[in-house]
Amino acid sequence: MTGKSISTTPPDGVIEAISASHILHPHHHFTSPNEVLAADISAQEKRAILASWASDLYAIESVPALRQPPGVPSPVRYADILAAQSP
Repeated sequence: MTGKSISTTPPDGVIEAISASHILHPHHHFTSPNEVLAADISAQEKRAILASWASDLYAIESVPALRQPPGVPSPVRYADILAAQSP
C-alpha cells in the first residue's frame, strides 16, 4: 500500500463556481431574501444574488410586483427583495 495522502483543498475555480451558481440560480440555494441575508457570503455576493432574483425574468406576468423563481415554494414580493438589499 502506498502512502498517498488525499487533499481536502478544493481545486482552483471550485469556490468561484459555487458563487456563480448562487448568483445565476439563487432559487436552487435560497427560498427567501432573508435566507440570502443570513448566508455566510460577502455583501457583494448577497447584492448580486438579490439583484438576480429581482430580475424581471422571474416576474409573475399578471402581478409584476411578485417574483416566482422556479423551486421557491411561494412568490416573493419585489419590495422584500429591495428591502433585503438595504444596509
